[in-house]
Amino acid sequence: NNNGGGDGDIDNTATADSDQTGSSQDSVAVPIVRTPSLTIDKQFVSVTGGNGNAVADAAGDVINYLVVVDNNGNVDLTGVTANDPLLGGNLGAPDGGDDGDGVLEVNETWTYNGSYVLAQADLNNNGGGDGDIDNTATADSNETGPEQDSVAVPIVRNPALNVTKVVTSVDDDTTPGALADEAGDLLTYRIRVENTGNVTLTNIVVTDSLDPSVTPVLAGAFNIGDINGNSALDVGETWTYTADYTVTQANLDDNGGGDGDIDNKATADSNETAPDCAFAAVPLDTNPALNIEKLIVFNGVAYDADTPATAVTFGESSGSVNFKFVLTNTGNVALSNINLDDPTLEGESGWTGFTFVGGDTDADAKLDVSETWTFTADTNRQATPLGAHVNEASASGTFAGTTVSDTDLAHYVVSGESCYYGRSHGYWKNWDGTDARRNSWANGDGNALNDPNRTTSFEEFFDTGTFLPFESFDDPMALRVGADWSWQNITSKGGRTFTSTSTAEDVTFSQALGLTGSGQPAQNALAREATAAVLNAWNTGSGAGYEITAEDGYRWSLLEIRQEVYDALVSQNDKLMLATKDVLEFWNTVEKFDGGAKDADGAKNGSVCFLDAATYDFNGNGTVSAYEAALTQGTLEQAIQARYGELI
Repeated sequence: NNNGGGDGDIDNTATADSDQTGSSQDSVAVPIVRTPSLTIDKQFVSVTGGNGNAVADAAGDVINYLVVVDNNGNVDLTGVTANDPLLGGNLGAPDGGDDGDGVLEVNETWTYNGSYVLAQADLNNNGGGDGDIDNTATADSNETGPEQDSVAVPIVRNPALNVTKVVTSVDDDTTPGALADEAGDLLTYRIRVENTGNVTLTNIVVTDSLDPSVTPVLAGAFNIGDINGNSALDVGETWTYTADYTVTQANLDDNGGGDGDIDNKATADSNETAPDCAFAAVPLDTNPALNIEKLIVFNGVAYDADTPATAVTFGESSGSVNFKFVLTNTGNVALSNINLDDPTLEGESGWTGFTFVGGDTDADAKLDVSETWTFTADTNRQATPLGAHVNEASASGTFAGTTVSDTDLAHYVVSGESCYYGRSHGYWKNWDGTDARRNSWANGDGNALNDPNRTTSFEEFFDTGTFLPFESFDDPMALRVGADWSWQNITSKGGRTFTSTSTAEDVTFSQALGLTGSGQPAQNALAREATAAVLNAWNTGSGAGYEITAEDGYRWSLLEIRQEVYDALVSQNDKLMLATKDVLEFWNTVEKFDGGAKDADGAKNGSVCFLDAATYDFNGNGTVSAYEAALTQGTLEQAIQARYGELI
């Protein structure tokens, strides 16, 4: 240690002496060999912490080291130091081996413990590029030069990302599993890219097979998942994107390429990884459907008559009956192999097939969504025989191996006809005795009907049962008790005024035709129309020069007229009297309604024919009311009650 006292050898002097002599000395020096030396050994011990897998593969993993310094010389060493920049520099006092004197004695070994926490940067730069954590420790002493030792701990890099894709809504429907069923439905997707590895990823690129413009979900200028705003997908970060796609008719028509859904792929990539993909499928709700309407074409007019209640009624042999077929795609997919069938028509002799009129707008031989195809079948069958007829047609088409079909009925009735005569109260009131078309309405004594002196009055007819001349039939009202009617504040034809004390016997039929005034308008109006109805009914079919054919007749009988007019007058109910007036006035002026019917001899002379089995929309509002139906198909009482129901 002291180098032989400092001179590098062992000095030794011997002295000899005796009693007889003086002393004598001799010296010898033996050189010593000093070999101060130390060694350092840096050792990797373990990786702890992190995910506990004992490898350096995650930021935060702790790499544990042991530094061993040994005096392998022959000189105790002083001022010994151990330094490791990775472990913080000077390691300080040893953790073991020192006997407490601070001197690294010969054959003494000191140990130091240290650790390093793996940083994300180490993983990102692959340990500086060589794939490991390099570490060099240095030991030194006063007696030696420095000694170094290094150890490399490999790191495990695993750059990886995972992309997921989910459907968030279908045409704003956020229900899981929502179906797309219409061209124009908007499919919305959420795409998420997660860094599932241990390396920060750069240059993230996300693409979508259906949406070329994938949109990042931002928070400010950065993706909402870019927590530190460094535009790099750090370990554990998840970035979010959206994409959308609008369903096309072609998607529905080809059933999503054949598998029944809209398939979509999202792809994410980075500089550090291979691309990763995710898929999402939106199921399609395909609804193949079609509708057929079979229309009856009669004399050039098409009618839709699906039920017996809506059957079209024609006069016997009044024209030819043909058919029109309208096929409409009422589903959401195009239909192929369109077939039209009508067994009744196809079984008739002379059948030549259906004629396609048009509707295949794109000429693809498919009944596309909302397309309407039209066919005709010109059979020119005549409206005969009498009675109800029904005819069924069917249409079918296919989609994705499924056949859909629809049927439709066409009802029509071949009916006989009844022709009716009617003249207005004005016609009769303004009768001119010199007019050959209105000759000799005479009573028993030869006086004209409008003679003020006529003995049979309006009230006598409607109350006591006295009949017009030349008429005789059973009269169930003959025994009725008479009553006087009050005709207040009215003026009749010829200017005669009736006061409140006037009685019905004062009112002749002729005068009743001209009753006016505000005192009793309902009663007066009924009296005018009732008188005209009596005259029309009495003269039906007489053929007495009035341009009335033999087939003509008035709608109601005299007995019905007497009964219902009497009941209305007795009631003194204004609405009932007006209802009775309206019904009688309709048939008194029936010549107005020759649309849908026919004038018996081609002239507007009061004679109009109606089909026996038909009802008519007389007011032209598109529906047939109960009142309108009763006018041609009911009794006089039923017609009055239906009209009364409308008035109340």
